[in-house]
Amino acid sequence: MNGDKVNLAIQLKVSLEDIDPPIWRRLLMPGNASLEDLHWTIQQVMGWLNYHLHEFHIGERRVGRPDYSDDFWLDDPRPPLEDARSITLMSLLSEEVAEFGYRYDFGDDWNLSIQLERAIEVDEPLAAPECLEGERAGPPDSDPFADWSAHLFTVERRQFILVANTPSLYSVVMPGRGVTSDKTFLRRMRVELRGFLQIEGYEYVYRKLVEPGLDKVLFSKALNRSVTGSINDLVFGAKFFMTGNEMPLFEVSVLLNETPMSYLDYNPREAFRSLTDEYVNPDGGEGERVQSRRVPRSPEEWLEEIREAYADAISAIPFERRVNRTFGEQELYHLAPSVAVKFRGLRSDETSLRLATEAALSSYVANMEEEQEALSDPRLAFAFCYLASHYGLDLAGVATIEDVMEFLENHKERIDESGSRPERPGGR
Repeated sequence: MNGDKVNLAIQLKVSLEDIDPPIWRRLLMPGNASLEDLHWTIQQVMGWLNYHLHEFHIGERRVGRPDYSDDFWLDDPRPPLEDARSITLMSLLSEEVAEFGYRYDFGDDWNLSIQLERAIEVDEPLAAPECLEGERAGPPDSDPFADWSAHLFTVERRQFILVANTPSLYSVVMPGRGVTSDKTFLRRMRVELRGFLQIEGYEYVYRKLVEPGLDKVLFSKALNRSVTGSINDLVFGAKFFMTGNEMPLFEVSVLLNETPMSYLDYNPREAFRSLTDEYVNPDGGEGERVQSRRVPRSPEEWLEEIREAYADAISAIPFERRVNRTFGEQELYHLAPSVAVKFRGLRSDETSLRLATEAALSSYVANMEEEQEALSDPRLAFAFCYLASHYGLDLAGVATIEDVMEFLENHKERIDESGSRPERPGGR
């Protein structure tokens, strides 16, 4: 008998509700498949990416993942959420369940009806689910970079707003004072998100993925209680970090994003990085990538990065014959924009290279006309153009450049601590 059960497969039909013409799939599932297995199969055959929460509804029963728990809602009148990993399709057949529901994305609310058609005896156990037939493509999964949640909270009589990317819970805490309308909130949100993502090394992600989605913001009440619970956890953490001290909001955001969440298998920073990796470089090719380094936060960090950038530029000197010109250390500042774009992971982005080059060279010429003696030192000239390149990329402000240059003028020997030079072609 056990052998017969193992060699059974279950045929079922999945149909999207309230759609005409119909969108449906007929599936063949292994006899021991769980509802969790069915969830992943539905995601695949509908072309979805599992960016949103889901639930199965079997009569009055709710089935999903208990680690998306609603337990914090003490007065929740709904039945408790059962574990989809422990309920098999075969058990539903034995209970004579003929049809049940699947709900995905509690914002867009894609509802599917699932009909258990029959159990089929097969010669060998089915190794993986199969899609036998179907019609029409599934609706596209919504853009995870356009899905944000916000929560207003108070710490020591001051108002703050926590803004979180809903799929990843990657969060930014910003001041709430002066935010009196949707318009002012969106304006402040743009500024705060862009600034935080720049510092985190995600300027490219902001420009290419996040900012376009902010033009399509629609305000609605959060209905997903698992997400709401996670946002409440983030707000609790923010209050804990902020109460009784003057911790900068940037540091609060960093700590929140490093805190593991029950909603995720890892912390929000790792979840957001996973999203960006899939969207920016989904097939592992050599296309455009997110920034490979975090933007430095202090003069000391800038010095360390500029030292590496300077060494990277020096390595180009032996290849001067390839461009049929004399190229020496005094001219390394010309390479600063290319190295800056490279270090930020934007090497294949022609717009970024143009912006960096224009800012660097125009700033260099303007300062040379003002007879800035510091720029006569090739190390400081390179450092200045490297910093100005980041200004062109909106990754560093004028005040930052001035502070870092003042620091570098007192530590310029550290820019080239190794003292090594590549051998010049034809010279010994």
